[in-house]
Amino acid sequence: MKDKKITTNWHTTERVLVSISSSPKAGRVVRYGARIAQRYKCEFYVISIETTGILKKGFTEEEWKVIEEHENLAKTLGAEVVRLKGKDIVKEILKFSSEKRITQIVLGHSKRSRLTTFFRGSVINKIIENSKGAEIRIVPWENMYNFLYNRQRKVRKMFIIKEVYFLFFQYWRINEKVRIYKSCSNTDCKMQM
Repeated sequence: MKDKKITTNWHTTERVLVSISSSPKAGRVVRYGARIAQRYKCEFYVISIETTGILKKGFTEEEWKVIEEHENLAKTLGAEVVRLKGKDIVKEILKFSSEKRITQIVLGHSKRSRLTTFFRGSVINKIIENSKGAEIRIVPWENMYNFLYNRQRKVRKMFIIKEVYFLFFQYWRINEKVRIYKSCSNTDCKMQM
């Protein structure tokens, strides 16, 4: 394809790219990408990107240890592990995905705060906007699952409480009608009901 100068992705075979960070939960993203690669029997890449620049600090020793653990996990799951350096994470991911003709990009949910996202933008949103011909998959962290699960439980509780109040009110209305009916002995009272 390079000989013919073809730059677009033909989707003849799947290629999976997982971008990891120094988050301890990134192993979950690697496993998710590995399941996709096993399902399609395709090439599987795991990249870590160290940002360089004037204000960028890079990774600390502890963060490198976490990244190495994730890279070892990826190697055991059959991935080709690549370390990249660059000024912009989004540009490096997109550059690598276009070079390798990646069809699926797997990312972990961003750990940036809303304030940071407001000023610097979201990595995930930038990748979604600028990726061409690649499917983007976002893996939420466990606290996202817990949030959704707890929200569903609250909705169920509210529904049950609403049903109990409704049934109680219906029972009270019926009992009130029965009480009125029993207390009335004349035909005028029965006619009003």
